[in-house]
Amino acid sequence: MYLHKTKIIARSNDELGSGKLFRAGADYVLSISTVSGGMLFSSLVESDFTLSADTTYEVVRTKARKLTGSTPNTKKIKQDTGATIIAIERNGDFIIDLDAGPDIENGDKIIVVGSDNTINQFRKYYC
Repeated sequence: MYLHKTKIIARSNDELGSGKLFRAGADYVLSISTVSGGMLFSSLVESDFTLSADTTYEVVRTKARKLTGSTPNTKKIKQDTGATIIAIERNGDFIIDLDAGPDIENGDKIIVVGSDNTINQFRKYYC
């Protein structure tokens, strides 16, 4: 006798409801916050990389003194470190259009996203 097991996929409005759905028999539970967070992450790092529940990425605000006076070449930085600059914070405002070529000024903070390892590489190269 051949039995076909159907996979049950459920949607949860929040992370707290996920446990209840798993206990009720769901094989996969997707919460809106997890899915939208994964989509935002993919958009920020401009990658086809899939963010899974066991992948830990950080968003870090840091001063990158070695970049002061230069325009952030985000492709080179990603190639060198694996981390991605997503914004420059200047006087409480955020500059997100990095393709426009703003020079990094003394006192600017750089918003970087990456794994623990790539953030450490970024700090080693640029902080």
